[in-house]
Amino acid sequence: MRLSCKSQPPRTALSNRGKLTFDARHASSESVLPGFHMCVMRSAVVVVLCLATLCAGAGVAEAQSRVGAQVGGGVAAPLSTSHRLHASLPVGSDAAVPQLTDLFNNPALSIGAAFLLSSLEVRYAYQSFRFSSERQRCMGDIAASRRPDGEVDDAEVSYDCDISRDRISLTNVLRAPLRLHFITVGTRFYARRPAQPRLYGVAAAGIVLSNAPLNPEQRRIRFGFNVAAGGGVDFHLDRGVALFLDARYRLSVFGKPSSSSLSAGRALAADRRVIAAVVNTFHTFDVTAGIRVYFR
Repeated sequence: MRLSCKSQPPRTALSNRGKLTFDARHASSESVLPGFHMCVMRSAVVVVLCLATLCAGAGVAEAQSRVGAQVGGGVAAPLSTSHRLHASLPVGSDAAVPQLTDLFNNPALSIGAAFLLSSLEVRYAYQSFRFSSERQRCMGDIAASRRPDGEVDDAEVSYDCDISRDRISLTNVLRAPLRLHFITVGTRFYARRPAQPRLYGVAAAGIVLSNAPLNPEQRRIRFGFNVAAGGGVDFHLDRGVALFLDARYRLSVFGKPSSSSLSAGRALAADRRVIAAVVNTFHTFDVTAGIRVYFR
């Protein structure tokens, strides 16, 4: 099976000052990377189904399948920015010169639960990241206004990206956090010879639902996919109960809250790949501890 996400970038033009601008008249959310969101979702479904099949096979291969559940909590540390090239106006302003910024996050509390069938796991996790700071990337040349949906309408703005990239604290700025809901299917790979404690590796993939209302009017849920890999250790108290410590690297890919046409113009102005026009990638390192209970 071969999946393809081919697309053509929108038109661009060089202004008389040599800055890269975006012609919004020839682009729309349908013309920028047509079908990309659907292709991403199809790819995620294929990955999840393939991994689920492999995991189920691994679980059935064990001589005695065990059914259980687990709950746990921990911390998720961000390894990258969660939003890139976000168009922002000064706090409380509906019309001003916009700037493009990258948004950084604080570590987040992570909670979750999972259904277990031998080495197979079906897991749900919730994480909420508050924004800590923003880094300036580009500055506009003219004023832009905020649309009724909360989006900054900067289609006619030319951005100068040859500026000092200062980081500004957002500690005193009231802004809703980035909330992520994960539903994944994965498998744990245990050593053939049981030992106490039991070490394992883990690989998982699934979907992520994100909600980051960077503007009060934007509250839509965005779909994406994520993959995770790591390992952990089980401390068995008896046959039916175990404590665990789990550490995973996680890559999440989810849609931008802004329209595709405006995002494409910002990506081109900053000399970034067009893929940056429609998706954000977020890298985290998760550490979770909890308890597993086996029913049989």
